[in-house]
Amino acid sequence: MSTKVIIPRVEYSLAFMGTDQPPPDTLSRAAAGYAQQALSNTSLASSSMLTNFGLATQDTFEEMDPSDHADRFDLSRTPRVLETVGAILIDDLSEADEIALRETADVYENVDLELVAPVQDDEGTTTGSPELWHLDQAWGDDPNGERGKITGKDVTIGILDTGIDGSHPEFAGKNVFFQEYDARGLPVKSARPGQSRDAGAHGTHVSAIAAGRTVGVAPDADLAVAAVLTQRTERGYSGKLAQILAGYNWLGHSVHDPSGSGRICHIINASLGQSGFHPYLYSSVDVLRSLPRALLIAAIGNSGRRGSDLHGSPGNYDNVLGVGATDAADRVANFSDWGLESTRHAFKPDMSAPGVNIHSALPGGRYGTLSGTSMAAPMVSGAAALMLEKYGMSFATNPNGLHRALTQAVSTTTNFDPVNRDSSRPNYSRIGAGRLDLTLI
Repeated sequence: MSTKVIIPRVEYSLAFMGTDQPPPDTLSRAAAGYAQQALSNTSLASSSMLTNFGLATQDTFEEMDPSDHADRFDLSRTPRVLETVGAILIDDLSEADEIALRETADVYENVDLELVAPVQDDEGTTTGSPELWHLDQAWGDDPNGERGKITGKDVTIGILDTGIDGSHPEFAGKNVFFQEYDARGLPVKSARPGQSRDAGAHGTHVSAIAAGRTVGVAPDADLAVAAVLTQRTERGYSGKLAQILAGYNWLGHSVHDPSGSGRICHIINASLGQSGFHPYLYSSVDVLRSLPRALLIAAIGNSGRRGSDLHGSPGNYDNVLGVGATDAADRVANFSDWGLESTRHAFKPDMSAPGVNIHSALPGGRYGTLSGTSMAAPMVSGAAALMLEKYGMSFATNPNGLHRALTQAVSTTTNFDPVNRDSSRPNYSRIGAGRLDLTLI
């Protein structure tokens, strides 16, 4: 069965403005109406649409768990609407319908997106406490005495990755919301409610860097983890575009809140993509950012040893905060990508953070050390959680402002170190605006 990803040119954000989520029936009917408009020239125009909350048309709504779809209706004839990211997933799209859709939408194949896999042969250095050097470096002398006082409390960080071992001691006492998606973008029902899993180990490591109790930047932040990179490959793990968009959509909903007050993920961390500029996620990032709802923070990539301009999407998007990696000497990790993305003329990374020999959690209660820009990105996501706690809704409803504030919370003392310069572009630093400095948040 083939799944196609449809990105309508219809403006979805009209249905979802603001951070207060309308009732599920209102949201689902509105989303179905916009989807029907986008599908107006196809044989699917009058179909019911499967939304995050149930089956809907513009005028009807039936609440149901999307993971209980199998015996209810013909999924191959039921478009799935990803409400908060402005996308539609359709199985077995006919050639005639695809031709008609191209008048109103962009149609993408369900391509593979690779995990930004950790680097095994790093050459960086660490100093100070070998286990927590990344935190010691980012906090520095802590002149304001805020380390341990601002902790990300009442903030939920979204993670797009391989999953999470939510039973690890690093996540004790915190809310860990979890949902896995399959290659068609359908939710995978856990064997037991509340059960989580990590298809590999990467997601657990990343999640703990962001919000682990002892190794994390924001130890009191909650986590919402979408397992979307679940296919084992020769190079690590990958996920399908539909799978990743479905997880991204889930993280954009305000369903990850034990109090029921509508808290959502204003920060979403990703370590995935393809080399080069690919627009398959650009519109969805734009919609979720402009609602205004969430900032996407992404690893820039680990191909730096092969030269500049090899970074990939979505880390190289101008509407994404792309993060590079540094070592304890504030030098760019030799694997950390950088360069100019010519389509949108954005130089990346936007900023950098410690990403060499980072000690963090592994499944099964274990710990281990990994290196990569995907270790640096969750440090910035954790920093964003600290900012949200400290400044509240002024950033929660302003992803653009949060992006700017994070790129200003950096140490610039080594930006002009020759190691950190791009000799072919003397106006740019390979670590972007600088290295994350948590004392400046």
